[in-house]
Amino acid sequence: MAKAHHHTVKELKHDEFAEHMGDMWGFYKRHRNAFWNSVLVVAAAIFLAMVVRGQKARALQESTSLVTQGLDILGSLAPTTETAGYEDAYALFDQAATKYPKTDAGTAAALYRADVRYREGNYQDAGTLYTDFMDAYPEHELAPRALVGVGRCLQAQGDPERAVLHYREFLDKYPDNYLKTEVELALAGAYEEAGDLDAAREALEAMVAGDLDPAYKSEAEARLSSLGALPPQPDLDKLRAEAEARSEEPETPEPPAGDEPETE
Repeated sequence: MAKAHHHTVKELKHDEFAEHMGDMWGFYKRHRNAFWNSVLVVAAAIFLAMVVRGQKARALQESTSLVTQGLDILGSLAPTTETAGYEDAYALFDQAATKYPKTDAGTAAALYRADVRYREGNYQDAGTLYTDFMDAYPEHELAPRALVGVGRCLQAQGDPERAVLHYREFLDKYPDNYLKTEVELALAGAYEEAGDLDAAREALEAMVAGDLDPAYKSEAEARLSSLGALPPQPDLDKLRAEAEARSEEPETPEPPAGDEPETE
């Protein structure tokens, strides 16, 4: 008679573990291609994300470096002189704006190109670049400065009437912008150049009456003084009241002819 084989608890657990491992190995062999494909996809995604982050960091670093170099050059130059220096600064800004347009530095560089052209006296190209910036970045925080730049270029080219329109648009759209006071002064100057001295005086008087930085207030007062005060305006209400009072006064009848009093 065969002897019964009794499995211990330990042996049963070992057999179950071996069975599970066999099942897992079989599953792996059946699906190993899909498994490794999934691993490769995840690895590729992680690597791509790292590359993108690296590219963004490198783009930010390089664009910032280009703009910093350009600003250093521009800050060392006097207006409308040293043409070679302006071209060097422009080239740096243009490279940053063209190569890295999606970085903050690259976007700012697009405006700085216009500043270079304005500083060197090329108002036609500067105006075009300022306009291009407004078209490309209408909601950007530098868009107000581009709008002012167009006005300044027009004024520099002898078109103060159109400059007035840009300055007034700026003041209407950006009443709290940090450039407000400078634009108000530019507006008064454009009015004066256009021959509208009354409008220039009114603009300056409004500035003087407001709460201005002392330096700006002194400049506005000096320019107002050079224009002379506004001529006194007639008080229409007073004139109307006087006219009505005269019309209500009874007329004094003239003595009839021949009735003049006799003289001794």
